Amino acid sequence: MMAIGLTSQVILFAQEEVGVNINGVVWATRNVGAPNTFVNKPESDGLFYQWDKNIGWSALNPLTSFPAGKFWSYTNPSGNKEWQKGNNVCPAGWRMPTQAELAGLADVNSEYTIMNGTSGRKFSISSCIPTENQRKQ
Repeated sequence: MMAIGLTSQVILFAQEEVGVNINGVVWATRNVGAPNTFVNKPESDGLFYQWDKNIGWSALNPLTSFPAGKFWSYTNPSGNKEWQKGNNVCPAGWRMPTQAELAGLADVNSEYTIMNGTSGRKFSISSCIPTENQRKQ
């Protein structure tokens, strides 16, 4: 899950870069783990979140939810096209990117790379933004 910062400055997390400015938008260099937290390392999977829902799902089998006891929904009953603030799972000061912000990444010079075993996009700045992954069997 990608997140973007609400500031235009690069943000440090435990002496590591957690946010990087690309065309005026600060993008997280790591995934969201449990709601409101980033994973410690950029190459960590974090959790998978359904569109506009604040329930996280494990990247590894068996499929488990955070918080526990939830069930996967195959629909988007709200019909929302943007992530609603009340369902934001990003850490304080961060939010989900809009569709326009995600599309804007396509206009930035980048290359596919693998960093510490994790696939992502390396931009002209030296940071790598992890790509969303598939659940691992």
